[in-house]
Amino acid sequence: MNILILGATGLVGNDCLTILQNQSNIDLIICPTRRKLQPHLKLINPDFNTWLNDIKINPHILENIDAVICCLGSTIKLARSKENFKQIDHGLVIKIASICKQVNVKSFAYNSSIGANIHSKQLYIYTKALVEKELTDLNFEKLTIVRPSLLSGQSRPEFRLGEWISIQLTKVLNPIIPKKYRSIKTQQVAKVLCAYSTQAINNTNQIILESDQLQDFI
Repeated sequence: MNILILGATGLVGNDCLTILQNQSNIDLIICPTRRKLQPHLKLINPDFNTWLNDIKINPHILENIDAVICCLGSTIKLARSKENFKQIDHGLVIKIASICKQVNVKSFAYNSSIGANIHSKQLYIYTKALVEKELTDLNFEKLTIVRPSLLSGQSRPEFRLGEWISIQLTKVLNPIIPKKYRSIKTQQVAKVLCAYSTQAINNTNQIILESDQLQDFI
């Protein structure tokens, strides 16, 4: 089985890579990135911009991909503007997904966010919901959408004060707040994405998993 991971240098994407490298049913993992990954027997790690240009010119490069796990995402601070953020979190995701659909890639899994809402005035939440809608409209044979709450686990390369404060608070409040809103380990989110992408778990062509469902997945 050949898997494409988008966003493999991020927290969840990198955990997906670690999981899949150790699965016997995985033959090849393609991870286009801007930062080089550690070499591995199953890994192909092209430069992201070069790879993106190549698939735009020749979509058939993706024909041997069995499943895509998309963990692409940024923040307005990192993207430096709302327009850049939308271009990455929405435009880039849908562009690549459309090319995948064009060459009949069967399975697409997307790491969204808790509270994704197309009517929200909060840009991040609205953008995630818009991507969900447009992925649904592409009508993949199998579409998996996960909506994790605040992510915990390994540290990001860049410090995010708001996220750090939230994580400290949830360490105290986790036992008393509803499971859906508790922080969730990145490894658990990755575990679900990998399982739904590589195993015949659900019988429907589309599933949305909320954060409490991710927590309960064994």
